[in-house]
Amino acid sequence: MPGGALFGRWNPGDIVVLRQVIDGRVWAAWPTRVVEATGDRLAVWIAPGTKCMRLRGIDGRTVRPPAQWTSQPHRWFGNGNVDVILAGEPFSLRLFWDDAGAFAGWYVNLQQPVTVSGDRIDTRDHALDLVLEPDQPPRWKDEDHLEQCVALGIFGPDEAAAIRTAGARFLKQRASYLPTGYESLAPPKWPAPDLPADWATP
Repeated sequence: MPGGALFGRWNPGDIVVLRQVIDGRVWAAWPTRVVEATGDRLAVWIAPGTKCMRLRGIDGRTVRPPAQWTSQPHRWFGNGNVDVILAGEPFSLRLFWDDAGAFAGWYVNLQQPVTVSGDRIDTRDHALDLVLEPDQPPRWKDEDHLEQCVALGIFGPDEAAAIRTAGARFLKQRASYLPTGYESLAPPKWPAPDLPADWATP
């Protein structure tokens, strides 16, 4: 795995803000608390009910042109998630649990490798994702979104090919990344952090 020293500055319980940045504009942001941080791996907890901002750029299954995108307030649903971010990697891992508290699987979000500035962790989503559930074959998610992004000029054909290649590489090397070690994590008791007022500052 590519290494780095991005994440060693934080301690469990510290607040960091994950953000989606496209063409220099911050479109989405959600505050999280650090579960564990090493030089090249960061695990954060997204508490149920967390107030955040999300990018609204899709109607149903149709990707809007960027000129029609907006940022809207959102409250995190479900019973909480752990995100695992690896320095230099073109994806992050989101862990899910069902309503009974049993581990339900991983969501592999394909994205640009993150950059860090202060307590802000920035990336750009790559539309295409993978879903991995215990005892089930992996499945691709939002392939149509990626195709529409190419048609709209959001990604070029070469970028789209590289995104698909990154997903295929993950599947080939998944044993290097999974399990993460957090699959049996008891939900932290931390309260949901507040989203900073300057969440959209580049």
